Amino acid sequence: MYLKILAFDLDGTLTETDEIGEEVKVTLQNAHSEGFTIILVTGRRLKVIPDITFFEDICEAIVAENGAAIFFPRNDSVSLPFGELAPDVKKQLLALNIPIEVGMAIAATWVPHDKVVIDVLSKTEYAATVEYNKGAVMILPPGATKGTGLRMALHELGCSPHNVVAFGDAQNDRSLFEQVELSVAVGNATPEIKNIADIILTKPSGSGVKSFVDDLMKDIIPEHKTKPRLLLPFGKKDAKPFYLDPISLLNSNLGIMGSSRSGKSWLAGFMVEQLLKLEYQVCLIDPEGDYHGIRAFSQTILLGGTDTHPLPVGDVVTLIEYSNLSLIIDLSQYSIDQKMAYTADLLRALYSMRKQKGEPHWILLDEAQYFCPRNGNELTDLIVDHMDEGGMGLITYQPSQLSPVVLRKMDHWMITKMKDPDEVELLKDLMNGHLNLVDYQKIESLVGGQAFICVDDMKNRDTKCSGIIEYGKVQRTVPHVRHLHKYLRAPLPESKRFYFHLNGSTQGINAAASLWEFCEVIPRLPVETIQHHIENKDFEYWLGDTINDKELARRVRKLKRRKIRGEMLRQELTALVKERFAELEHLI
Repeated sequence: MYLKILAFDLDGTLTETDEIGEEVKVTLQNAHSEGFTIILVTGRRLKVIPDITFFEDICEAIVAENGAAIFFPRNDSVSLPFGELAPDVKKQLLALNIPIEVGMAIAATWVPHDKVVIDVLSKTEYAATVEYNKGAVMILPPGATKGTGLRMALHELGCSPHNVVAFGDAQNDRSLFEQVELSVAVGNATPEIKNIADIILTKPSGSGVKSFVDDLMKDIIPEHKTKPRLLLPFGKKDAKPFYLDPISLLNSNLGIMGSSRSGKSWLAGFMVEQLLKLEYQVCLIDPEGDYHGIRAFSQTILLGGTDTHPLPVGDVVTLIEYSNLSLIIDLSQYSIDQKMAYTADLLRALYSMRKQKGEPHWILLDEAQYFCPRNGNELTDLIVDHMDEGGMGLITYQPSQLSPVVLRKMDHWMITKMKDPDEVELLKDLMNGHLNLVDYQKIESLVGGQAFICVDDMKNRDTKCSGIIEYGKVQRTVPHVRHLHKYLRAPLPESKRFYFHLNGSTQGINAAASLWEFCEVIPRLPVETIQHHIENKDFEYWLGDTINDKELARRVRKLKRRKIRGEMLRQELTALVKERFAELEHLI
């Protein structure tokens, strides 16, 4: 569960009269004890908040005066992030013959006195805003709203709006609802607020809040709308745009599975890009260095790589905890034992943070068969612990090699073309509980640019779905590819061409003078020649240093690690090189 922050309006939401019911207090105390962060967001002045000592005990922040004043009980400090009304404005308002209250940063009165207030503001020409709420008239410094005040408080606390559930009932809660992941209107809320809420409770004020929070502590989220700005676009289904609900995705676990070069890593990278665009925090564990391009996104950094090892786990956790940075952790320079040890330490360190703060929002683990093998291990247990919290994505080309416990924790599935019929049958068996309305032959019929998706309808009631999505025409955000165009077909000087190691004469096989010629020759080479050049890293060095395609060199290096031999090696290398050539032609 990543929805770890609860933001409550006070009057009409927590209270029906001027007091909070004892049962509501108990529920809030229980939520606080369970690790939820609680923030009060009210239009009231700090000095007139009822039961202020109760809120000081359970709240990390009290956003008062409609967002203009923020009190942090833990260090007993008050912030006025938007400044305060100009002294001359306050002086003239106090001189009016109307009831008026002055807070630290704002002034407030009641309808119908708003007319004289607006007249004063127009004469003084000082910048200020006026907000209405159930007859109250608040005069605020520019920029101050409940929503912006909450964001300021979250920033100071090192928290994300994506982790917030907000509760409200009236007009001035609109800005609050616009800022958060999930907005909840109590049963007595105004029609305007119910219209924009993601969830509308049947019960009023405190009783509605109590029921909802009690369920949330049991990881129960009722049926909800998803804000259009948060929907994750993901190709087309039945010729119509298809979207994923982030609340369902991040509270559940996703398996991305398919044969080598079937597009599963492309899909995983595309999903990461969509999450990054919406400022979710992602930690991508990349055992083979497949995701370097994603570092092009702002607030995203690559740790590790071709020449370096990742930072120590303690430093990585600090980066995640005290920033909004998303991380790509490249473990390609580690041995398999080092990869497993590093990943175990990282997941162990992140577990408590996710329990407390719900961040990072998503952990994506590629080559999952390395880390949670069929017979299980200590790392498997750690992965299962994280999956119990949700927000895990696992990628593999061999689901049969994953721990059955891990497979059973999957809620959503995304399957690209799977060549091995045994693997297909395994996936059918695993998804049997999810796919009671699906034609299984769709999995077997997948072609390039297609994926079979199954979303658990118990987790995602807004988009109950399973079936084939088309992603072949979807554009990914990729870094600019430089200089490669001149190596695709233009011949290299003789000194830079690739000369194949051949025993005796092999008719029609000459040195490769371009990447195109390299593509054409590979299928006709003797298997012994391919194995010789793979083992000596000749292909890898030529592609990386001469052709200048570090990405293709990396893919060949990854193929070498798989220790494939014979005809299968030739087929895999041929497909890999041709796929990369087509990819570069498209980019250029």
